[in-house]
Amino acid sequence: MKKIYAVTHGRKLLGINPRLDPAGEVEIAALASRVPTSESMVDIVVGTGARFVHTFDILARAKSLKIALAGVQVKYSPILGSADSGKKAETGWDVILADGTEVKAGGYLGLIDAPGIDLWKFLEEGISDGTLLITGREFIGALVGSADNAKSAAVYEITINDKEFKVAEIK
Repeated sequence: MKKIYAVTHGRKLLGINPRLDPAGEVEIAALASRVPTSESMVDIVVGTGARFVHTFDILARAKSLKIALAGVQVKYSPILGSADSGKKAETGWDVILADGTEVKAGGYLGLIDAPGIDLWKFLEEGISDGTLLITGREFIGALVGSADNAKSAAVYEITINDKEFKVAEIK
């Protein structure tokens, strides 16, 4: 059985490639003690947007994780989250691209809109057991079928066992 852990970023600022806002920083700092640590952890994979990198930076400074993260290789992947950012609109979510272009609701195709992208296969074949992912609601939502079923500022355990996949929040 393979276990992978995921932390979703906290509350973020608005705008182009946003970092976490002060409340989001507090949310992530409070999660650090819930992130499982393991001697088998060999990788951390971080989304490429500023809020994902900021989330990792906060976790890496947490006393409870400093030793566990020492020597662990950090990799980056836009699959876990990019510099694009959403903002609530009357008809859904508008998206602000990394260059500042605003895309109206319905004009952006993310992971949730792309059922042909097999994220379970990505996890099963491309991610090592014990890896820590720093991601967002969209990635977790794509795994479970809806971003409505995913939380910001949360820790998840993802298990893969003989083609059986499960996502559960660690509280």
